[in-house]
This record gives sequence, structure tokens and C-alpha cells, in this order.
Amino acid sequence: FIGKQNELLTALGLLVFFTAFTLLEATLPSLISKIAPSASKGTATGVYSSCQFLGIFIGGTVGGWFYAGHNFSGVFLFSIILGLIWLAIASTMKKPRHLGTHMLNFGALTRVQADNIQKQLLAVDGIIEATVMCDDGIAYLKVDNAIIDKANLSADKFKR
Repeated sequence: FIGKQNELLTALGLLVFFTAFTLLEATLPSLISKIAPSASKGTATGVYSSCQFLGIFIGGTVGGWFYAGHNFSGVFLFSIILGLIWLAIASTMKKPRHLGTHMLNFGALTRVQADNIQKQLLAVDGIIEATVMCDDGIAYLKVDNAIIDKANLSADKFKR
């Protein structure tokens, strides 16, 4: 009887773990992408990816060290404690605003033109963040989809 109960608890634990892992594997990069400034989105996702692989390395190393000194039950208990600490910290996080992205192509711009267009874009209701690149003339926008009218948002409406 005890053996069957442990198998059931182990299967249930693995189901919960892999469900949560799969959810986090998909949502954390999305969260990073949403909260990072438009101009630094690539850097932010690169740092996230590097930290993810560093975490795998450290987790394997610490897990092996715990296994050597405390057997499997020590690794399991340590993992539960870390999970509960993470849960306590994560439960205090505030939900980020649901923002969309939009790009406008202005063609090549001078720095002065790019700055002028950026100021105009930021004055539009619903545009939360605007980064205008003068080399390629593309404006990267973070917009509040509940407010912005993307159908009327075109490069022709802004003075250079």
C-alpha cells in the first residue's frame, strides 16, 4: 500500500512540476519582452537567456552537492524550500500592463527629425513608449491596445 501511495504522489508531483515548468518556460520570455524598453529588448532577452543557462548549471551543481551529502530526500526538501521562497516572492509581483507593439517606417531620418517624430508619437494617446531609429527610420512603439487606433496610425501623419 505504501509503495503505491508514493508512486501516486510522485506522479502527481511530476505532473505539477512539469505543468508549472512548461507555463514558466513560455511566459517568462514574454514577460521580459513586455517590460523591457523597446530599445533594449534584445539585450534584455539575451541577459534572460544567459541567466537561464547559468541557472541550469548552478542548479545541477548544487543539486549534485546536496545529493552527495543528503541523498535524494535532501535534494527534494531543498527544492521544495526554494520553490516556496520563489512562490512567496513571485506572489508579491504586480501584473504588468498589457501592451502591444507597433512599428512605423519613416525612411532614413536625421537625428533631429527622429527626435521630433519621437516627441510627436509620445503625444499620441495610447502610445506608451516610442523609440525612433534615425539610420533605418523605423519607430518601435509600445501601445495600449485598449486606447490606440492602429488603423489611423501611419508614418504619413507625423511631421519630419
